[in-house]
Amino acid sequence: MISQTAEYGLRAMWHLARNSDQPQVLSKIAKATQVPKDYLYKVLQSLTRVELVRSMRGKNGGFALSKPADEITVYDIVNAVSPIRHIRQCPLTNRSDCVISDRSQKKLCSMHGFLEHLTEQVESRFRAMTLADFPPRS
Repeated sequence: MISQTAEYGLRAMWHLARNSDQPQVLSKIAKATQVPKDYLYKVLQSLTRVELVRSMRGKNGGFALSKPADEITVYDIVNAVSPIRHIRQCPLTNRSDCVISDRSQKKLCSMHGFLEHLTEQVESRFRAMTLADFPPRS
């Protein structure tokens, strides 16, 4: 459904949301989320670039959310690190008349229409859920 990169981004953001009292160092986030440190660093760079995370240098530095958890959606996170892809050409026959030219012009076969509808539902659900909606650790 989502890429491993998106999963890692969600894990990291969930950890930062649950530990928002102070910046978290990379090694602590990697250990808590079970994400390889080098991979995690690249994911955090992507999240920093879109201003979902802030990075602080120095003795008390680390990574922290750049805004409250209830203002960061799952869609924001996934889209920052590994955007959901829409199928642009017909998955059945690659017909030229079954395409999405832009978001307002869709002329799709039944299979392509079904897959596009599912993708839109996933995006809608991701937009509706924030980091604050995730359950605490058990």
